[in-house]
Amino acid sequence: MSGRRFQGVTPTRPAPQTDRDGSPVTSQLKPNGTPLGVLPLVGRAAELQTLLRALDGAERGSSSTIFLAGDGGIGKTRLAETVVADAARRGWSTAVGRAYPVESGVPYALFSDALLPTLRTVDSATLAVVTRGGEAELARLFPALEIRTSAPSLARGDASDIKARLLWNFSQFLGRFSSKRPLLIVLENLQWADASSLELLHFTSRQLTGQHIVILCSYNEAQRDSNPTLGSTERSLVGLGVASIMRLEPLTRAESDELLASVFDVEPSTMRGFASLLYQRTRGNPFFTEAMLKSLVDSGKLRRHDDRWSGWDVADLDLPNTVRDAIIARLERLSPAARTVADLAAVLGSRVSYAVLDAVTELGAESLVAAIDELRRERILVDADSPDSVDYDFSHPTLQATLYGELGKARARLLHGRIAMALEQLHGPAADAHADELAVHFSRAGAPELASKAARYLAGAGRSALDRYATREAASYLAAALELLDRNGAASHDDIAPLVEDLARARQRNGEYDAARALLQRALQYAEARDDGARISSIQRRLGLTSFWAGRHDDAFAHYAAGLEAAARVGDDRLAARIRIAQAGAYQELGRATDAWHGFAHERPSDDEAVSAAGGTCAPEPALSMGWVAGACWGRPPENGGGGVPSSWAPFEHPKIAMVAVLVISLLRAIVHSPSVKERG
Repeated sequence: MSGRRFQGVTPTRPAPQTDRDGSPVTSQLKPNGTPLGVLPLVGRAAELQTLLRALDGAERGSSSTIFLAGDGGIGKTRLAETVVADAARRGWSTAVGRAYPVESGVPYALFSDALLPTLRTVDSATLAVVTRGGEAELARLFPALEIRTSAPSLARGDASDIKARLLWNFSQFLGRFSSKRPLLIVLENLQWADASSLELLHFTSRQLTGQHIVILCSYNEAQRDSNPTLGSTERSLVGLGVASIMRLEPLTRAESDELLASVFDVEPSTMRGFASLLYQRTRGNPFFTEAMLKSLVDSGKLRRHDDRWSGWDVADLDLPNTVRDAIIARLERLSPAARTVADLAAVLGSRVSYAVLDAVTELGAESLVAAIDELRRERILVDADSPDSVDYDFSHPTLQATLYGELGKARARLLHGRIAMALEQLHGPAADAHADELAVHFSRAGAPELASKAARYLAGAGRSALDRYATREAASYLAAALELLDRNGAASHDDIAPLVEDLARARQRNGEYDAARALLQRALQYAEARDDGARISSIQRRLGLTSFWAGRHDDAFAHYAAGLEAAARVGDDRLAARIRIAQAGAYQELGRATDAWHGFAHERPSDDEAVSAAGGTCAPEPALSMGWVAGACWGRPPENGGGGVPSSWAPFEHPKIAMVAVLVISLLRAIVHSPSVKERG
């Protein structure tokens, strides 16, 4: 995925839209005089001024997040493009990203689409300064960056803590980036945005105080409820007072007439009846109006002779009933090659590169370029500004949706399969790095012979999402992969078991503890069938954690006991230590500090072992005894012959300090019993 319309490190004045020969598209006419340019922005003066004032405020350090809401085709993108052009003229950095239906499960896809182009242009030294050494965290959010850095990645730890650091580092990066030049981020089509992007938007918007940043988000209001995360994100940010909502209404009859007059340069009295009928059909929707007019001009019903337009007679007028009808009428006039390319682009579903189109079509280079040029002239496709490739976007999401809907299920599946195979071949050895993209097409192909590939890439996409702490997307991918393998019935337990455990981890992180427990029980059955003591012990530990979080305390302790038994059977002291940490934490959470201690009161190493475990840097004093340390932290002498505790240590009786002791004790025990320590004698 690559971004579009980005002027980042060295913003330039936006060039007028041109065709390949360099002439402005607004001046191009078909033989019958069809205007091919973008229609003028009409009826949005108040909204535009509000948005420009937001830019003024950000230049003074008053950042803002604005949701631009309205029906499809109401003019959200057109208004946003006008604001982007103004910001670029001011010398701002501008980034525009678009969400796509096929990427609704791809973690951070929306922000990747917007920001990847500029991040790719920043050299490693500058990136290290702007991120303050956090390149690894940035690469985790955006793997497509392929950052090569010696900076350490995030340490292991609690998933929620690690994710919080990811989000915090990203928001701080944006703040430092905008300190040199204000930053405008436009995020379009939020109704299709992935949950992780919306979470990142929510976190970032709350951290913008004092920054020179404006975030402008748009969504189709009729589809907002199809994405519950969008609704909750918007309500929360507006409730916190860090975001506002701007709703675009349809054009009034007067504004619609003004649009007609500006496009055709005709006296209003000449087309009064036509304008009335057009407004009745379009209800002031600018995109529908544009589609209607282009359909009428393409069909010759509106004609231009000697610089004068005719065909305004309402009696002879047959307007399309819906915007879909108007679009289909335009599509039917495409050449076969152009329609083929348009269909494939619709199935690809997102921004499409020339290289991909070349790989999935059977057209020669000349025919492909000619078909693309035809689609550009008709404004079905538009150029997308990508610094390192030639990319195209649909000029409006409705065009893509209409094309896809016209294919029918059977042909759409056939094209998904064809595209999947072509993309896999195109990516070659790096195919697994494109698991998100390949998973969509292999799974939508629905072909039994492609089921194993679909499961492979779904699992890969899920594990990538899990590694990026995008747990909702991870659960969706992994569940789909498991369902495919279960339905196929050909996969072995060795293939399924890791997938089951990964899905359990995703469910657990999402707080779906009952679902996680059921999956872990299944994984436990696989491990027991193989008599794999280490896996049994590890799964029992996870079952204990999940059971405890679900409020099943007795079950949790039973699982911990079973895990310790399995760890002892295979002699895995490190795993046993991890189970004891979890067990002690559970006891401490329930206020049973003495029980927590009992888990560590036995098998403690001698003082000499403790000194050896510390690398010989600690003095061989009784205070290094594990029993003594734990007793000190709990404020009482340890049992079973542990060292005495000075009375002055009593103030350290505190649950968190006690838990630190548990951790120290467990790590020392694991180190003492490790082969490397034993070999050193």
